[in-house]
Amino acid sequence: PEQAKASLAKSKYKNAAGLPQITLTTSGFGGQVSKVLEALVQEWRDNLGVEVKIRELEPELFLYELKTEKNEMFDMGWIADYAHPQDFVDMLFRTGMDANYGEYSNPEVDKLLNQAALVGDSFTLYQQAEQKLVDDAACLPLYTSRSYTLIKPYVTGYRVSPLGFVQLNRVSVAAH
Repeated sequence: PEQAKASLAKSKYKNAAGLPQITLTTSGFGGQVSKVLEALVQEWRDNLGVEVKIRELEPELFLYELKTEKNEMFDMGWIADYAHPQDFVDMLFRTGMDANYGEYSNPEVDKLLNQAALVGDSFTLYQQAEQKLVDDAACLPLYTSRSYTLIKPYVTGYRVSPLGFVQLNRVSVAAH
């Protein structure tokens, strides 16, 4: 909170009272905001004196509204189509991409992504692009979900792919 207050003091707004109305857009029905967003809004209020209004859009309209109406912030998740940083960095932050709802644009990041597309071992280039995203505060990653599965000791060969798909082709069940 102290660093956030110091950054706010250095900004053109000087303090929370100088901020314009801040609206965070999320997807959902009937005013049932996620506990994560409730906690964030409360923390911003308690620690910084910043008031954030939550705007909830019906899920069917959410992505369309993000394209046509901009608020200061929005909440969304992304699930990998394949286990590679390109699916996140390139799809969400390259200038002009359809999934770049925040309309982030940085020629240095685009250049790194172009280079990464041409080389076999591109992870270092993606790490450099990701660092620029962090430096620019292009997004606020809140969490990564994790699932747990309990497997009986007599079940062997149970596998889950990096994308979370259960692979049952090698499963066997011993007598028990």
